[in-house]
Amino acid sequence: YVSNMARGVLWERLIFGKATISLLKGSLGESFQAAKSLNEYCQKNDNPFLEGWSAWFLGTIALHKHQLEKALKFFLRVAELQYVTYDRAVIDSFVGQALVYSWMDQADRAKEAMKMADEYAAWTGDPGQQDILMAAKARIALMRGDHAAAFIWQSTFVTQAHIPSMVFFLANPFITECRVLLVE
Repeated sequence: YVSNMARGVLWERLIFGKATISLLKGSLGESFQAAKSLNEYCQKNDNPFLEGWSAWFLGTIALHKHQLEKALKFFLRVAELQYVTYDRAVIDSFVGQALVYSWMDQADRAKEAMKMADEYAAWTGDPGQQDILMAAKARIALMRGDHAAAFIWQSTFVTQAHIPSMVFFLANPFITECRVLLVE
């Protein structure tokens, strides 16, 4: 006998896993469908923690497909759920907002998104979040053509590898370092 609640938790975990694996293997459509199902389920069953995660997935996938307005919608939803969902997804969603705004030539809004990310990172009390945000700022500097700012960040980047952060997040210091080195 398995209760309906236990079935729901099991289903959530399976669908979350499917969304993750699909994203990692580059199957954006498959990941999107899984994340969309999870998002709808979480909204209906009042699970803001996983709703935030699934909105992050949907925003990240839309960003990879260069569907900027769609990505922004999902990243903004994660920001609404920032105090009840996973911190790293929240930070990444603020960075996602800043990337979208940068690509849309809305520098002031990009700067505001990064300011909110800084405030949220301070609120978490996790110093690792600052490493992530500094890398994101270097990435945005590269996008703007401010190579000097990116080079300065890269010359001071000494953080140890953290394998989970290398998996699929938008704000990945190690990939940003590679971007900077390619420009050098």
